[in-house]
Amino acid sequence: MRYWGLLIGLLMVAGLFGSYQTTLAQTDHAVFYITDTNEIIRLDPFSGNKISLYTLPNAPQGIGLHPAPNGAYLAVVLRDITSQTLLLLDATTGELITEQALLPADYQPPSDVSLGDPRYEMAQAVGEVAWSPDSQNLAFVSGVGGTADVYVYPFGTQQVQVLSNFPTAEAFLNWSPDSSRLVFTAFNSFGDGSGYQVEGTYSGTPQGVERLATGDTAPQGLATVGWVSDTAFLYSGYEFTVGAGGLFQYDIAAQAVTTILPVRITLSLPAFDTTTGFVAFVVPPNVQGGLVPGVYTWQAGDEQPTFIQSGQFYGITVAQAGLFHIRSDANTLLFDAASGTLAPLPNDAFGAFVSPAQPVVVLAREDGIYTSPLAENNPVQIWGEEIQIPLWSPDGSQFYTYGFTGEGAGLVAVNVLDGRVILLDRTMAITSPRAVVP
Repeated sequence: MRYWGLLIGLLMVAGLFGSYQTTLAQTDHAVFYITDTNEIIRLDPFSGNKISLYTLPNAPQGIGLHPAPNGAYLAVVLRDITSQTLLLLDATTGELITEQALLPADYQPPSDVSLGDPRYEMAQAVGEVAWSPDSQNLAFVSGVGGTADVYVYPFGTQQVQVLSNFPTAEAFLNWSPDSSRLVFTAFNSFGDGSGYQVEGTYSGTPQGVERLATGDTAPQGLATVGWVSDTAFLYSGYEFTVGAGGLFQYDIAAQAVTTILPVRITLSLPAFDTTTGFVAFVVPPNVQGGLVPGVYTWQAGDEQPTFIQSGQFYGITVAQAGLFHIRSDANTLLFDAASGTLAPLPNDAFGAFVSPAQPVVVLAREDGIYTSPLAENNPVQIWGEEIQIPLWSPDGSQFYTYGFTGEGAGLVAVNVLDGRVILLDRTMAITSPRAVVP
């Protein structure tokens, strides 16, 4: 879709986004990817040091790379028609720590969509992984026992533990900030696109699993918005035509639900900024529920959400601490929660991507990739390529993608501060996943 242009003056909000940086911060991080000879590579993008961690015996149909938050380990999910495998590697040496089959040895995929068929439901859930924030536990969904259950690999014991053993299919793994518990949902059916059939939502620890008493606040499933403490989180009920229904806080210790918005209020999935404590959401047009379509915020202690501005908005995400990226058919905007100020971004054709830590926006246009300072409507073309979704460095100064340069094609780093486009590795496979860790 094409967004209409904007008045430069609307972006000149005094002091809202700060100054435009012009130097590259040499942050210590690594990039993981796959080569065209099926090698898993760890690359230091500044020194150029490249380590071949592991060579896959063949080219699976799908590969997922999931590094631990501390960069010490790498979980690799390999997907084929009748098999899925989890490899856990030391991310420095490439040592294979464990290999786990995720489907039964005799698994045969269903020939068609058959809701409730364990083989079908298993296929929808198996392969999901989630690292605990402290990098000491890897949770994953495996169907090796006949149904899609939650397993945990703790690095303390190095013994795989079955967390759930239900006849349902489990999914949507979410760790608490202190890494002590895992919240997940059990599904009777993932449906055919018109809604899920949820059995319940659970909290699991090494001592056992307990069902959360969410009642009718999440009739089609629970979408975790964010944790407000180690034992309390915000959530919305799934609403499959738009995204979410209502906004609630759940206290696991007290098994108590606090209603912020009733489930009848239809909205986009809220975005929670843990740095500032703001929750922001949009009520899209043409929905029922009683709220005017537009932008809203909420903070702990507020009796009700604060209305910011009416309009036809469709989605919202956290762009940076205190800044939310809002999307509509007409344009994209940045919302500063502290000041309550909305400012439009420069127009784009295929997407606008705000750096997670720098005052820069990347614009995907028909003739290539542009950058602009957030405080100005001043797009400058830096690359005549089509953009993939950017994979950002931790400091937000550059992103990684596959693309073509004058030196060839492969893994490319795009510096959004000075416009440099650097070819890092010609051997990166065109379909390779990418991952970054500090």
